[in-house]
Amino acid sequence: MKIDMRTELLLTIEELKKVMTEAAKAHGFDFQHPKVLHFSRELDHLIVKLMKSQPI
Repeated sequence: MKIDMRTELLLTIEELKKVMTEAAKAHGFDFQHPKVLHFSRELDHLIVKLMKSQPI
C-alpha cells in the first residue's frame, strides 16, 4: 500500500509528538532540555513542510 506524502507527514508528526511528550516527562517537563528542544525543532520543521505542501 502506497501512502502519499501528506499522510506520511501527518503520521510522522503524530509519532514525533508522542516522542517529544515522553522526553518532556522524562526530564521533569523541562521544555528547555536539549532533547525536548531537539524534538520540538524537528516537529516545527515537519509542520512547516506540511503547511507548504497544502494548496492555499
